[in-house]
This record gives sequence, structure tokens and C-alpha cells, in this order.
Amino acid sequence: MLRDKKPIAVSPTGSVQGKLIPGVAAWTDYTTYPDMCDENGEFQILDFKPGKYKVAVEVFDPNPQTDKLNGAFSAANTPIRRDIDGKKPVEIDLANPNG
Repeated sequence: MLRDKKPIAVSPTGSVQGKLIPGVAAWTDYTTYPDMCDENGEFQILDFKPGKYKVAVEVFDPNPQTDKLNGAFSAANTPIRRDIDGKKPVEIDLANPNG
């Protein structure tokens, strides 16, 4: 997860969470795939099926109850959509979410 091509900075008690949400109909059961980003802005989800996903991003810093992005990229609001095959890395820059 990047912002302006740099990892999203957080304090030592903060975290950045990325989550893959399958692109399925709203009434369909599905599993989400979350992971925390490391200091380089990378996250790795190993156990998912290739396909179309929404990508949610939340920044919790320092209080895990408050998303510093104000829900702009939450599961309900994220504009980020990606076709993910699991073979190549996917770069997501919040400054250009559809990039």
C-alpha cells in the first residue's frame, strides 16, 4: 500500500491493513482476505482464488478504533478494483487508486 509512491507512514503503534473482497453479488456469501502491511507497504495474501477483487485499505494510527482515512477506502466505500492472478505483485497507490 502506497501513497504518492511511498509506503504509508504510521507510528510504532499504528498499522495499515489491506483486505481483498471478492467481486460477487451483495447477497452472495464470500470470504475476505485481510493482511497487515509491513514497513515497506507490502502485504502478502497466500490463500485466495485468482479473480476480481475490491481492495479495502484502513490506517489505524495509533488508536485501532479510528481509521485515519475516514473510511474512504473501507470495504463499503473503496473505489479500488483489481483483477488479481496471484502470480505478479499488485501495486496500489492511494493517490491514484484506479492506476
